[in-house]
Amino acid sequence: MLWVGDGGNTRAQHTEPDFDDPMSPTALTANQFPATVETWHPDGETYLFVADYTADAVAFDDDRQIHCYRLVGREPEHILSFGSWGYFGDETRLPRGMDVEPLGPDRARLHVADSLNGRIATWTVDRRQAAVVDSDTYGHFGHDAGEFWLPSDVAVGPEATYVADRSNDRLQYDTGDGWQTVGDAGYGDDSVTFLLPTSMAYADGYLFVVDLVNRAIKVFEPRADGSLPESPLDSFGTFGGQTAGGDLWFPAMVSAVAVADGVSVLLPDSVLNVVYRFEWTAPIA
Repeated sequence: MLWVGDGGNTRAQHTEPDFDDPMSPTALTANQFPATVETWHPDGETYLFVADYTADAVAFDDDRQIHCYRLVGREPEHILSFGSWGYFGDETRLPRGMDVEPLGPDRARLHVADSLNGRIATWTVDRRQAAVVDSDTYGHFGHDAGEFWLPSDVAVGPEATYVADRSNDRLQYDTGDGWQTVGDAGYGDDSVTFLLPTSMAYADGYLFVVDLVNRAIKVFEPRADGSLPESPLDSFGTFGGQTAGGDLWFPAMVSAVAVADGVSVLLPDSVLNVVYRFEWTAPIA
Protein backbone atom coordinates (compact mmCIF):
# COMPACT_ATOMS: atom_id res chain seq x y z
CA MET A 1 0.00 0.00 0.00
CA LEU A 2 1.28 3.47 -0.92
CA TRP A 3 0.68 6.46 1.38
CA VAL A 4 0.74 10.21 0.76
CA GLY A 5 0.64 13.02 3.32
CA ASP A 6 -2.27 15.36 2.58
CA GLY A 7 -1.12 18.20 4.84
CA GLY A 8 -3.66 20.88 3.98
CA ASN A 9 -6.48 18.45 4.73
CA THR A 10 -4.83 17.18 7.95
CA ARG A 11 -4.91 13.57 6.80
CA ALA A 12 -3.15 10.93 4.74
CA GLN A 13 -4.36 9.14 1.65
CA HIS A 14 -3.52 5.65 0.48
CA THR A 15 -3.92 3.32 -2.47
CA GLU A 16 -2.62 -0.01 -3.71
CA PRO A 17 0.56 0.14 -5.86
CA ASP A 18 -1.41 -0.90 -8.94
CA PHE A 19 -3.82 2.05 -8.49
CA ASP A 20 -6.80 -0.23 -9.17
CA ASP A 21 -8.59 1.59 -6.35
CA PRO A 22 -8.82 5.40 -6.01
CA MET A 23 -6.95 7.27 -3.29
CA SER A 24 -8.71 6.81 0.05
CA PRO A 25 -8.48 9.45 2.83
CA THR A 26 -7.51 8.44 6.37
CA ALA A 27 -7.67 10.60 9.50
CA LEU A 28 -4.48 11.05 11.54
CA THR A 29 -5.51 12.00 15.06
CA ALA A 30 -2.12 13.25 16.31
CA ASN A 31 -0.96 15.25 13.31
CA GLN A 32 -1.44 18.93 12.52
CA PHE A 33 0.11 19.12 9.02
CA PRO A 34 1.04 15.59 7.85
CA ALA A 35 3.54 16.18 5.06
CA THR A 36 5.53 12.94 4.84
CA VAL A 37 4.63 9.31 5.54
CA GLU A 38 6.87 6.25 5.82
CA THR A 39 5.83 2.67 6.51
CA TRP A 40 7.35 -0.22 8.48
CA HIS A 41 6.12 -3.81 8.13
CA PRO A 42 7.29 -6.05 11.01
CA ASP A 43 5.76 -9.55 11.21
CA GLY A 44 2.90 -8.78 8.85
CA GLU A 45 1.82 -5.62 10.69
CA THR A 46 2.02 -2.10 9.31
CA TYR A 47 3.23 0.97 11.18
CA LEU A 48 3.14 4.53 9.85
CA PHE A 49 5.60 7.27 10.74
CA VAL A 50 4.12 10.67 9.87
CA ALA A 51 5.95 13.99 10.17
CA ASP A 52 4.31 17.37 10.58
CA TYR A 53 5.91 20.12 8.50
CA THR A 54 4.97 23.74 9.06
CA ALA A 55 6.78 27.00 9.74
CA ASP A 56 4.42 27.69 12.66
CA ALA A 57 6.84 26.93 15.49
CA VAL A 58 4.30 28.02 18.09
CA ALA A 59 2.12 25.07 17.14
CA PHE A 60 4.80 22.71 18.47
CA ASP A 61 5.70 24.37 21.75
CA ASP A 62 4.04 21.56 23.69
CA ASP A 63 3.70 18.88 21.04
CA ARG A 64 5.87 16.40 19.22
CA GLN A 65 6.28 16.62 15.44
CA ILE A 66 6.68 12.95 14.46
CA HIS A 67 3.93 10.47 15.13
CA CYS A 68 3.77 6.68 14.93
CA TYR A 69 0.58 4.77 14.19
CA ARG A 70 -0.24 1.06 13.97
CA LEU A 71 -2.73 0.07 11.32
CA VAL A 72 -5.77 -1.78 12.60
CA GLY A 73 -7.38 -2.92 9.39
CA ARG A 74 -6.80 0.25 7.40
CA GLU A 75 -7.34 2.66 10.29
CA PRO A 76 -4.27 4.20 11.98
CA GLU A 77 -4.16 3.82 15.78
CA HIS A 78 -1.84 6.39 17.37
CA ILE A 79 0.75 4.79 19.66
CA LEU A 80 3.67 7.20 20.03
CA SER A 81 4.90 10.76 19.33
CA PHE A 82 8.39 12.21 19.57
CA GLY A 83 10.62 15.01 18.27
CA SER A 84 9.79 18.18 20.18
CA TRP A 85 10.61 21.57 18.65
CA GLY A 86 14.19 22.66 19.33
CA TYR A 87 17.88 22.52 18.55
CA PHE A 88 19.30 20.04 21.04
CA GLY A 89 19.41 16.30 21.61
CA ASP A 90 16.36 14.56 20.22
CA GLU A 91 14.63 17.84 19.29
CA THR A 92 13.91 18.77 15.69
CA ARG A 93 12.77 21.72 13.59
CA LEU A 94 10.80 21.17 10.41
CA PRO A 95 11.34 17.43 9.96
CA ARG A 96 10.75 16.56 6.34
CA GLY A 97 11.69 13.42 4.40
CA MET A 98 12.16 10.17 6.29
CA ASP A 99 13.12 6.54 5.76
CA VAL A 100 12.84 3.44 7.92
CA GLU A 101 15.72 1.06 8.61
CA PRO A 102 14.40 -2.21 10.14
CA LEU A 103 16.61 -3.50 12.97
CA GLY A 104 14.80 -6.76 13.68
CA PRO A 105 11.28 -7.98 14.40
CA ASP A 106 10.52 -5.33 17.03
CA ARG A 107 12.77 -2.34 16.36
CA ALA A 108 13.35 0.15 13.56
CA ARG A 109 15.56 3.20 13.15
CA LEU A 110 13.81 6.20 11.62
CA HIS A 111 16.12 8.52 9.67
CA VAL A 112 14.74 12.06 9.34
CA ALA A 113 15.91 15.10 7.40
CA ASP A 114 15.90 17.65 10.25
CA SER A 115 15.85 20.47 7.76
CA LEU A 116 15.89 23.64 9.82
CA ASN A 117 18.64 22.23 12.06
CA GLY A 118 20.78 21.35 9.03
CA ARG A 119 21.29 17.71 9.97
CA ILE A 120 19.96 14.17 9.89
CA ALA A 121 18.29 12.87 13.03
CA THR A 122 17.54 9.26 13.96
CA TRP A 123 15.18 7.68 16.46
CA THR A 124 15.10 3.96 17.27
CA VAL A 125 11.57 2.81 18.07
CA ASP A 126 10.60 -0.39 19.89
CA ARG A 127 7.07 -1.40 18.91
CA ARG A 128 6.59 -3.73 21.89
CA GLN A 129 7.45 -0.97 24.34
CA ALA A 130 5.76 1.71 22.19
CA ALA A 131 8.75 3.88 23.00
CA VAL A 132 11.85 5.53 21.60
CA VAL A 133 14.86 3.62 22.97
CA ASP A 134 17.67 5.58 21.29
CA SER A 135 18.25 8.76 19.28
CA ASP A 136 21.15 10.43 17.51
CA THR A 137 22.03 13.20 15.06
CA TYR A 138 24.75 13.67 12.48
CA GLY A 139 25.88 16.63 10.42
CA HIS A 140 25.34 20.37 10.83
CA PHE A 141 24.92 23.46 8.67
CA GLY A 142 27.71 23.94 6.14
CA HIS A 143 28.94 23.26 2.64
CA ASP A 144 31.62 20.57 3.07
CA ALA A 145 31.00 16.84 2.85
CA GLY A 146 29.02 15.72 5.91
CA GLU A 147 27.53 19.20 6.28
CA PHE A 148 24.05 20.09 5.04
CA TRP A 149 21.97 23.14 4.15
CA LEU A 150 18.24 22.59 4.67
CA PRO A 151 18.36 18.84 3.87
CA SER A 152 14.96 17.70 2.70
CA ASP A 153 15.01 13.90 2.44
CA VAL A 154 16.95 10.77 3.30
CA ALA A 155 16.91 7.25 1.85
CA VAL A 156 18.48 4.12 3.30
CA GLY A 157 19.80 1.49 0.91
CA PRO A 158 21.39 -1.86 1.76
CA GLU A 159 24.93 -0.44 1.52
CA ALA A 160 24.59 3.32 2.02
CA THR A 161 22.55 6.21 3.35
CA TYR A 162 21.62 8.96 0.87
CA VAL A 163 20.60 12.57 1.58
CA ALA A 164 18.97 15.22 -0.61
CA ASP A 165 21.13 18.18 0.46
CA ARG A 166 18.54 20.59 -0.89
CA SER A 167 19.96 24.07 -0.58
CA ASN A 168 23.49 22.91 -1.37
CA ASP A 169 22.08 21.67 -4.70
CA ARG A 170 23.63 18.22 -4.41
CA LEU A 171 23.29 14.71 -3.04
CA GLN A 172 25.38 13.13 -0.31
CA TYR A 173 25.92 9.50 0.56
CA ASP A 174 27.73 7.51 3.24
CA THR A 175 28.78 3.89 2.71
CA GLY A 176 30.35 3.72 6.16
CA ASP A 177 33.59 5.48 5.23
CA GLY A 178 32.37 9.06 5.58
CA TRP A 179 30.18 11.36 3.57
CA GLN A 180 30.73 11.96 -0.15
CA THR A 181 29.05 14.57 -2.35
CA VAL A 182 27.58 14.15 -5.82
CA GLY A 183 26.46 16.93 -8.15
CA ASP A 184 26.67 20.69 -8.50
CA ALA A 185 24.20 23.52 -8.91
CA GLY A 186 22.88 23.97 -12.42
CA TYR A 187 20.21 23.38 -14.99
CA GLY A 188 19.76 20.07 -16.75
CA ASP A 189 17.10 17.41 -16.68
CA ASP A 190 19.40 14.48 -17.52
CA SER A 191 22.66 15.49 -15.83
CA VAL A 192 24.21 15.38 -12.39
CA THR A 193 23.45 19.08 -11.84
CA PHE A 194 20.68 19.92 -9.39
CA LEU A 195 18.60 22.90 -8.34
CA LEU A 196 16.90 22.10 -5.03
CA PRO A 197 16.88 18.28 -4.99
CA THR A 198 13.79 17.85 -2.84
CA SER A 199 13.03 14.19 -2.27
CA MET A 200 14.33 10.71 -2.92
CA ALA A 201 13.32 7.07 -2.66
CA TYR A 202 15.24 3.80 -2.95
CA ALA A 203 13.60 0.79 -4.58
CA ASP A 204 14.76 -2.35 -6.39
CA GLY A 205 18.39 -1.22 -6.48
CA TYR A 206 17.69 2.28 -7.84
CA LEU A 207 17.65 5.74 -6.25
CA PHE A 208 14.93 8.11 -7.53
CA VAL A 209 15.68 11.81 -6.93
CA VAL A 210 13.22 14.67 -7.50
CA ASP A 211 15.10 17.71 -8.83
CA LEU A 212 12.60 20.46 -8.09
CA VAL A 213 13.64 23.42 -10.27
CA ASN A 214 14.64 21.17 -13.17
CA ARG A 215 11.28 19.36 -12.82
CA ALA A 216 12.96 16.02 -13.33
CA ILE A 217 13.04 12.67 -11.60
CA LYS A 218 16.62 11.49 -11.93
CA VAL A 219 17.33 7.78 -11.50
CA PHE A 220 20.68 6.59 -10.20
CA GLU A 221 21.93 3.02 -10.03
CA PRO A 222 24.24 2.79 -7.01
CA ARG A 223 27.36 0.69 -7.36
CA ALA A 224 27.76 -2.58 -5.45
CA ASP A 225 29.30 -0.72 -2.48
CA GLY A 226 26.43 1.79 -2.39
CA SER A 227 28.36 4.70 -3.88
CA LEU A 228 26.71 6.83 -6.54
CA PRO A 229 27.95 7.17 -10.13
CA GLU A 230 28.75 10.57 -11.56
CA SER A 231 25.70 10.64 -13.83
CA PRO A 232 22.11 9.36 -13.64
CA LEU A 233 21.02 6.21 -15.42
CA ASP A 234 17.76 7.82 -16.56
CA SER A 235 15.63 10.92 -16.15
CA PHE A 236 11.99 11.78 -16.78
CA GLY A 237 9.58 14.65 -16.17
CA THR A 238 8.36 17.77 -17.94
CA PHE A 239 7.61 21.26 -16.61
CA GLY A 240 4.01 22.32 -17.22
CA GLY A 241 0.47 22.38 -15.96
CA GLN A 242 -1.15 19.63 -18.02
CA THR A 243 -1.92 16.88 -15.54
CA ALA A 244 -3.17 14.54 -18.27
CA GLY A 245 0.36 14.47 -19.65
CA GLY A 246 2.07 14.06 -16.28
CA ASP A 247 3.53 17.58 -16.18
CA LEU A 248 5.33 18.70 -13.02
CA TRP A 249 4.94 22.11 -11.39
CA PHE A 250 5.88 21.68 -7.73
CA PRO A 251 6.69 17.98 -7.19
CA ALA A 252 6.80 16.96 -3.55
CA MET A 253 7.81 13.84 -1.62
CA VAL A 254 8.39 10.84 -3.86
CA SER A 255 7.89 7.19 -2.92
CA ALA A 256 8.70 4.07 -4.90
CA VAL A 257 7.99 0.37 -4.69
CA ALA A 258 9.28 -2.55 -6.74
CA VAL A 259 6.67 -4.33 -8.86
CA ALA A 260 6.88 -7.34 -11.15
CA ASP A 261 8.06 -5.46 -14.22
CA GLY A 262 9.90 -2.48 -12.75
CA VAL A 263 9.20 0.23 -10.18
CA SER A 264 6.01 2.17 -9.40
CA VAL A 265 6.89 5.76 -8.55
CA LEU A 266 4.31 7.79 -6.66
CA LEU A 267 4.76 11.57 -6.79
CA PRO A 268 2.38 14.26 -5.49
CA ASP A 269 2.44 17.70 -7.07
CA SER A 270 1.51 20.22 -4.39
CA VAL A 271 0.54 23.01 -6.82
CA LEU A 272 -1.37 20.94 -9.34
CA ASN A 273 -3.01 19.02 -6.47
CA VAL A 274 -2.59 15.63 -8.08
CA VAL A 275 -0.72 12.42 -7.31
CA TYR A 276 1.05 10.82 -10.26
CA ARG A 277 1.99 7.21 -10.66
CA PHE A 278 4.84 6.57 -13.07
CA GLU A 279 5.68 3.04 -14.17
CA TRP A 280 9.43 2.93 -14.67
CA THR A 281 11.62 0.20 -16.14
CA ALA A 282 15.39 0.35 -16.49
CA PRO A 283 16.59 1.31 -19.95
CA ILE A 284 18.06 -1.48 -22.02
CA ALA A 285 21.81 -1.09 -22.31
